[in-house]
Amino acid sequence: MRTPSDGHYRDAVAEEPRGDGAQLASTLQFLRRRVGIILGGFLLVTGLSALLAYSFTPQYTAQAQLMIDARQVHVTDVQSVLSGLSAENAVLRSELDVLNSVPLMRRVAERLDLYNDPYFNPPEEPSRWAEWRDEGRKFLASVLPTNLVPAWALELEGPPASNLDEEAEQRWVIDRLLAKLKTDNDGRSYTIKLSFTSPDPEKSAEVVNAIVEQYLEDQLEAKLDATRSANEWLVQRLNELGAEVREAELAVREYRETHGLIESRGETVGEQQLAEINAQLVMAQVERSQAEARLRAARSGNPEGLRDVEGATILWHLRSEEAALRRREAEQASRYGPLHPEMQKMQAERADVQAKLREETGRVVQSLGIAVQEAIAKEEALATALAGLRQDSSGTQRAEVELNELIRQAESISAIYANFLRRYRETSEQEGLQRPDARVVSSAETPSVPSFPRPALMMGAGGMLGLLLGLMIAAVLELIDRGYRLSNQLERDTGLPVLGVEPLLRSRLEPSTYALAKPYSAFSEGVQGLRMSLQLTPEEGPHRVIMVTSSVPSEGKTSLCLTLGRMAARSGARTLLVEADLRRPRMAYRLKLRPRAFLADVLDGTHRLDEAVVEDKFSGMHILASRHGVSSPLERVASRRMAAFIESVRHRYDLVLLDTPPIMAVADAGPLAKISDAVVFVVRWGHTPRDTVKAALRKLAVVDIAVTGIVLSQVDLRKQATYGYGDYGYHYDRYKGYYAE
Repeated sequence: MRTPSDGHYRDAVAEEPRGDGAQLASTLQFLRRRVGIILGGFLLVTGLSALLAYSFTPQYTAQAQLMIDARQVHVTDVQSVLSGLSAENAVLRSELDVLNSVPLMRRVAERLDLYNDPYFNPPEEPSRWAEWRDEGRKFLASVLPTNLVPAWALELEGPPASNLDEEAEQRWVIDRLLAKLKTDNDGRSYTIKLSFTSPDPEKSAEVVNAIVEQYLEDQLEAKLDATRSANEWLVQRLNELGAEVREAELAVREYRETHGLIESRGETVGEQQLAEINAQLVMAQVERSQAEARLRAARSGNPEGLRDVEGATILWHLRSEEAALRRREAEQASRYGPLHPEMQKMQAERADVQAKLREETGRVVQSLGIAVQEAIAKEEALATALAGLRQDSSGTQRAEVELNELIRQAESISAIYANFLRRYRETSEQEGLQRPDARVVSSAETPSVPSFPRPALMMGAGGMLGLLLGLMIAAVLELIDRGYRLSNQLERDTGLPVLGVEPLLRSRLEPSTYALAKPYSAFSEGVQGLRMSLQLTPEEGPHRVIMVTSSVPSEGKTSLCLTLGRMAARSGARTLLVEADLRRPRMAYRLKLRPRAFLADVLDGTHRLDEAVVEDKFSGMHILASRHGVSSPLERVASRRMAAFIESVRHRYDLVLLDTPPIMAVADAGPLAKISDAVVFVVRWGHTPRDTVKAALRKLAVVDIAVTGIVLSQVDLRKQATYGYGDYGYHYDRYKGYYAE
């Protein structure tokens, strides 16, 4: 068996572009060949998006903005009962929870009377069964006489009562309210955004503003309630503390009276007496010392110490008079002698003055002595009294310790009472200055444009999704596409040359008939190219016996045999088509032949070849068909008679075509390949799995059968052009003018 030369094979291999340009070209080719799926996905999803967009009920979203105000207004320098909110993230999240709380929504629902709103609490529709039942009752009442109508048929039920109780209905409304409410904080500001969505734009704005107002009112009420509660508690506590203060002060007073600790000018009577006696004792001691000093001065004759003593003036005059007499006597002594009468007279006067001075001095000393005794007696009396008072004060001091404890308790309670009273006055004044911790940045306005659906946005998103879906489907189809699309794929995987490409025929005519009717069509030219590849072999000469086979059925090998044979016969070559498939022969049925004998009959020797062949009326090709029910088909095609038959027709015909069974199905093709000049393996474009093709070729290689080449059948030239460079279909648009379809 002959094979094509290496040079012929190299010429059949197409060079593949490489590099970044090849990758881009491959991507563009992928998009080109799958553009229908991608565009279909785009149009389908876009259309569905548009249908959905215009089928939905328009929804309107109203939005308001609140800001947690971290600033505090201080009109008076007092501390609030309930402090303001700090603008921390946790606080903001807590306020979001408050805005989404059930109690707040319940108050909003009551404020707007949402329980009677058809959107929030739609009336329950009667069930289909109830409608059928009422219709049946009406029908019975209309067809039967009144006296025969059952009582239950006359009792038509009114609209069905709701199965939900009042609490469940309220909960339903609140849940619906919460489902349509959206609150958000971006985490970078103190602003809270509230939005509500409903089919009614005015209702949306009304609900959002009601929620904002109720939220602010709740904040203010919370502060006012806290202040009122604090005031009530303060009043109660003030009453209790007032009673305690009175009791403590009364206890102090009673203790003072019981223990004689009555105060006067901040001191007790005992303390005042002790201080007074102590002062009197000191004064008595001073007086005693002064009296003793005067007494000593009087005894010593020193009149300077007797200035404030009664009689001191008389003594002073007497001493002055005595001093004057002494001066006169001293003056007269130089003039008169001691016996002079004048001198004696002055001496007698001086003696008289001295006598008076001694008398007066004695009287003064006596009076000063009495004064000293009185001063001593007074001092001793005061000292005795002071000692007694001091002895009494020791018991008084122990009582004062307990008294001081009672006083401290009374003062402590009084201080607490004063603080509570001050705080009560502050909170009372603060009640009118309370304000919410949040303020409205922007109120909700009635929206004029629906927030949902947005047809343009939905169609755009649908288009993107459709493109993505189309690309995914296209990619999946590419991944699961296990067929061969390009000749170089076949040559690279199998190591065999592709002898020709049989274009896909889009006609109802039988392919071989079409080839005869349109000899200049792309299909006919493709088969002609295959014929030339098989016949024009420069080294070995033309192949006379050509076996055509495939890996699995429906690859187009029979059509290829018919077309190749008819075109060869039309060109003048003596051609014989042998249907070597003894298991599923279809040639006679397909061409509506009525042969007198079949291949098995010729092999058995019951009929001659001339009796069995049928001449094709369109081309003159001879056809040797097979029939059903042939026993031992493998033994017949592998027999010597078959080899002898092939050898005989080799010299009788210019071209003998053997249409054989698929290789993967049965082993009949192996013996026939041994006696053939060339083995043509048909692979259906994009259909035959690659692994199946490789398995079939391995099966032939096991029995040492070399395949001459491969034919890529039923090739869609336009689609093939999207798979790569160099193949027959890639340049089809350029040279299609050469064909006459």
